[in-house]
Amino acid sequence: MDNYDLIIVGGGPVAGILAALLADAPWKIAVVAPGQPTAGSRAIALNHSSRQTLQSLNLWQALAGHTGKIRKIEVSRRGEPGKTHLSAADINTAELGWVIPEKQLMTAISARLSTLSNLTSIPATPLSIDQQENSITLELDTATSISARLAIGADGAASKLRQLAGLKFNEHDFHSVAICASMTVTQPHQNQAWERFTNSGPIALLPLADSHLYSLVWCVDARDTDDLLGCSNSDFLNRLQQQFGYAAGRFTAAIDRTAYPLVQRTCQRPTADRLLLIGSAARHLHPVGGQGLNLALRDVVVLTEILKQAAREVGDPGNPLLLQQYCDQRKVDWRTTERFSGQLPGLFAEHRQPLTLSRNLALTALELIPPLRRAFVRRAAGQFGFRPLNR
Repeated sequence: MDNYDLIIVGGGPVAGILAALLADAPWKIAVVAPGQPTAGSRAIALNHSSRQTLQSLNLWQALAGHTGKIRKIEVSRRGEPGKTHLSAADINTAELGWVIPEKQLMTAISARLSTLSNLTSIPATPLSIDQQENSITLELDTATSISARLAIGADGAASKLRQLAGLKFNEHDFHSVAICASMTVTQPHQNQAWERFTNSGPIALLPLADSHLYSLVWCVDARDTDDLLGCSNSDFLNRLQQQFGYAAGRFTAAIDRTAYPLVQRTCQRPTADRLLLIGSAARHLHPVGGQGLNLALRDVVVLTEILKQAAREVGDPGNPLLLQQYCDQRKVDWRTTERFSGQLPGLFAEHRQPLTLSRNLALTALELIPPLRRAFVRRAAGQFGFRPLNR
């Protein structure tokens, strides 16, 4: 059996970025994931703090050419007059955020990990865990076992490590799916994103590096999934155009249509003996506002600082007091972001007149009151209440 200081389970961006940030720690680290790192067809919205995290790893230069810039966002609801326009100028910056295909992000992360000497990549899936007072052992599907002082589960919404540890979670099924695709349009996007709410859910259009290409996230009733994935390209475009309108131009193609179920799943306590969950393994959020990965990377930054402090003090990375320190530092951000992501879709789907009026007044207030809008934009852009990693 091979022994390590840390085991990171997961093959996505959260696991990869955590491993890269810990590369200069004096620890042996194993990264366990089945096969090669996987990446979906989706694009990811990154805010300022997430970009700074990638810059600290010298990854941003490789990503910049594949990245769309968000300089403006229009938020509205279909059939209602209230709307607001958010701009990078509101917070005296060039961009509100950036949009990058997940495949490009994973390519850059994988290239970085391949150069790190204290990391061992193990293509496997955990079958069972044995939690002891001073260590945790993972039995793998390769007929081998590995042990460490701490195992970190960054293995996504269907986390195998969470299942094996028996960690409980709260779940809310939105009975919806997100239809994702790359959309070509007739007019250039001019670095503007759109968040348009409809009766079935929000439609987000995020500008990509190509000036006539958006990343689409269209939330629809789960019963419509097969129909929207299986219909012709022209039929799909007509249905989307009817729901979104023509403000972004005429849609001309939908590339790589895929669907993801919308479920909010959160662990109130993402720790057990010698084990910690991060990212979607701990809290999987609705995609509205693009909060998921940005929240996870804030988790990664705080966890990295705590673990490196433990390393400097020759401490134990699996010490329960250390894991509690991490949870204490992150709980306010978790609670605030979960509430925003969980409640916003329902608030915009509500048809009752009092809420309809309040919703339009709120959007109008954001449009007309600059200090209120600036505070909202600063929070969304990752410039409020969080200090990026100092490397």
